[in-house]
Amino acid sequence: WSTDPGLPLEAWYQSSVTERFFVHGELSNGVRYYSAVRASNALGSAVVSAVASGVPGSRSWGPATQLEPDPSVDFASAATWIASNRLGDTVVLAEKFEDAVYRLYVWQYALAGGWIGPELVSEESGSHHFATVDIDDNANVLVAWAGGAPGERNLYATYRPHGKTFGPRETVEHYVTEGDANGDVVGLSHLEFSDDGRAYVCWRQNRLHDYNGLADVNGASALLKRFDPLTGWGAERNLEVFNNIGDTRLLSCDVSGNGKVVAAWERFNTYDPVSSAPAATEHDVWVAAYSADLGWISSETVEFLDDGSREAGGLGAHNHAPRVAVGNQGKAAVIWYNASEVEIQAIEYDFSTAQWLPQETLESRSNQIPDGHSHRLATSERGDIVVSWGDKFRIRTSQATKWARSKTLPAAAEHLGFDESGAPY
Repeated sequence: WSTDPGLPLEAWYQSSVTERFFVHGELSNGVRYYSAVRASNALGSAVVSAVASGVPGSRSWGPATQLEPDPSVDFASAATWIASNRLGDTVVLAEKFEDAVYRLYVWQYALAGGWIGPELVSEESGSHHFATVDIDDNANVLVAWAGGAPGERNLYATYRPHGKTFGPRETVEHYVTEGDANGDVVGLSHLEFSDDGRAYVCWRQNRLHDYNGLADVNGASALLKRFDPLTGWGAERNLEVFNNIGDTRLLSCDVSGNGKVVAAWERFNTYDPVSSAPAATEHDVWVAAYSADLGWISSETVEFLDDGSREAGGLGAHNHAPRVAVGNQGKAAVIWYNASEVEIQAIEYDFSTAQWLPQETLESRSNQIPDGHSHRLATSERGDIVVSWGDKFRIRTSQATKWARSKTLPAAAEHLGFDESGAPY
C-alpha cells in the first residue's frame, strides 16, 4: 500500500495477509490510500491485483433498510439480535411466526455487497428462547438459543462457516431431571467469538446444587462452554462453588480477542448448613476468570475477595447486577451495585499475575445512583475503561493509576463501547 501511486510497487509498504482481511490502522482522514494484493506460495507469486483506493473520513448514516417487506409478518422482538465484527460485517437475527411455526432467520450485511438474506436458521413448533448470534472477523456465524417448553428447555446452536450454509441444529446442553432440578435453561447470557475462531457461550440452567444435604428447588447455576469449529463443543464448566445453596439470578460474561474470559453472576444464596437456611439468604456477586495458559481461577465472591468474610445468617452485604468487560491488554473489570451501602463498586482482574486487584468505590453519593441496574461498563483494546450509572460516567485510561472525576452525560447510557480508534461512545 502507498499514498503515492506514482511509486513502483517494489517501493510500496508490504504486509503479510493470512486471513480474508487486512487491518490498516493509524490512517489520516482526507488522505487517499492505494492498495494492491498479490498471492504467493512455495511455487511463486501470482500477478498483482488491480489497485484500489479509498479516502478515510467521517461518514453519515445511510438510509434505513426494511429487511422484511411483508407487514403481515409477526416479529418477536424478544428474539431479535444484532452483531458486528471489526470489518463492518453485520448479522441480524430475528424470529418470525408464519405458517403456524416459529422460524429463526439471519440477514447479513457486508460492506462490499450490502444486505443478503433472509437465511433460515431453525424452525420449531414453539418459540426460540433467548436467541443470540455472533460473527467473527472471517464472517463465520454462530447462533444459539433455548428450545422447548418452559421447564424443559435445552440449549441449541448451529454454525455457518463463511460462504456456506448453516449446519444442523446441535444440542449444546441437555440436562436430565435430577432431584428438585428440572434442567430447564432459564437464560442465555452471552455468545462471543475470540480471534482464533473459537466461541464461548454462557447460560443459566436449573441444576442440582446441594450443600450439606440441602438444595433449593430449581435453583439456577452459571455455566459455560467453548466451541471449536474443528472439534465442536467442549466440556461444560459449572462456575458454581458447592459451599452454599441458592439461585443464580443474573450472569454476565465477556471474551477478549485473545481468548480470555471473565464471568460475574448475582446469586441469592446462603452459607448456613441448617434446615432453616433458605430464610437466611443474601445477594452475592461471584466472579471467575479464564486464560488458556492458566486455566480457570476458582470462583469467589467479591465480598470475600475484599475482606475475607463470608457471613452466615444473611448478614453480609447485598450486591447486585454485575457487569463485565475484558480486553486484549491483560486486564478485566467488573462493576456492581452494593445495595447495603448504596454504592457503585468495581474490581479488576490482572491476567499477568492471576489476581483480583483491590476493590474500588466509584460512586458513594446515593442521590447520584437512580437504581441498581443503570450501571454500564466497557473496556478498549488498549485497556481504557469507561463506567456509567444514571447520567454520570467515569473513565480510567490504561496509563492512569486513578479514575478521572465523574462527569455528566446528556442522558442515562443504554450501551457503552469503544470504537476502533479507542474513543469511548
